Amino acid sequence: MKHILSILLYTIVGLCIMLIILPATVRTMIVSGKGPDISVENNMDDEAITQSSYQIKQDIDAMIQAKAEALEAANTISAATITKPITAQRLGEVSIDRVGIQMNLYFGDTTAILSIGAGMYEGSALPGYPGLKLIAAHNGKGQFGELGSVVVGDLVTITMPYGTYTYQVKESKVVNANDTTTYDFTVKDDKLILYTCYPMYYSSATDQRLFLYCDKVSGAVVK
Repeated sequence: MKHILSILLYTIVGLCIMLIILPATVRTMIVSGKGPDISVENNMDDEAITQSSYQIKQDIDAMIQAKAEALEAANTISAATITKPITAQRLGEVSIDRVGIQMNLYFGDTTAILSIGAGMYEGSALPGYPGLKLIAAHNGKGQFGELGSVVVGDLVTITMPYGTYTYQVKESKVVNANDTTTYDFTVKDDKLILYTCYPMYYSSATDQRLFLYCDKVSGAVVK
C-alpha cells in the first residue's frame, strides 16, 4: 500500500514540476484541454499567398506590356524615312493573285499614267498611313479586266519600297462615274478602293464604275 502511495506522490510531484517549467502557452493548452491556436499563422500565410499572387500578376502584366510594345515597335515605320512621291513616280505593285492581276502602281491617275499601269489618286493616303487609298486602272486584259471576277474575301497586295501591305475585299458594287458619295477621304482607318470602268473589257467610254472596297489586314504602320 505504501508502495502505491509513493508512486502516486512521485507522479503528482512530477506533473507539478512539468507545469512549472513548461511555457505558459503549453500549460494553458494542457489545463484547458484545447489545441494550439494557429489562426494568426494561417492569417499570415493567407496574406503572404495573396501578396505573392498579386506580384505574379504584376510581373505577367509587365511582360505582356513589354512584348506588345516590342511588337508595335517592330511593326512601325517612321514617317521621317518616307519621301512624298511625285506625279507619275512608280510606287510599287498592286496584285490580286487569285485572279491573276499584277500591275505596276504609279502616283497619280492621269490618262498617261493609266496607259502604262495602275494609278493611285494623288489625294490618297499612302499604304501604312491612316486614310483612304484610291487606285484605278483600265478594264482591259492585263489590267483591271479581271476585277469583275474578284469576290468578297479575296486578298489585294500592295508592294511599296518600305513594306508589303495586304487588304481584304469586303464589298463590290457598280456605281455611277460621277457619284462622289461612293468614297470618303475623311476615314481614319487604312482603307483601299480599287475601281475600273464597267462593263468589263468594254473599249468605249462608260458612265459606270466597278468599285471594290477593302480593309487592311497586315502591313507596318507609318507614324
